[in-house]
Amino acid sequence: MNSLPSYLPAPVERETLPSYVSRVAHSFGVSVNTFLNDAGLGRNFCARPERSAALEDFKQITGLRSEAVDMLLRWTGVGVDETHLVFADAVMTTRSLRNPVVRGCMACLRGDIMAGNHARPLTSAVYRGHWQLRDCFVCLR
Repeated sequence: MNSLPSYLPAPVERETLPSYVSRVAHSFGVSVNTFLNDAGLGRNFCARPERSAALEDFKQITGLRSEAVDMLLRWTGVGVDETHLVFADAVMTTRSLRNPVVRGCMACLRGDIMAGNHARPLTSAVYRGHWQLRDCFVCLR
């Protein structure tokens, strides 16, 4: 799926771009803002990645192939216009996904950490895209 350097985490099915960027930043031992600034991606890179000229730079920095980045974008949501996104192959309103409330399954996050790198747990915990939906309160697992 990718040609990642060994020190970077691999993307996980249903992972969002902000989640992956966060895990990459933590792999380098820096905050997300520091990583985005140092990499020259800009601090708004994750907000509207489809509008960002930095998407190709991100692929080069991480070593991700286009298919892996497409999967991340699929579960993040790609803007169609100002009020709609394509999310997991469905058109949705931005209000359905872009929400300041962060939801997740604590059992899944704990499982990610337990299965991953114990020395760097923040590189293992994966935020999955289906948790973005306002009405998602039941874990798929």
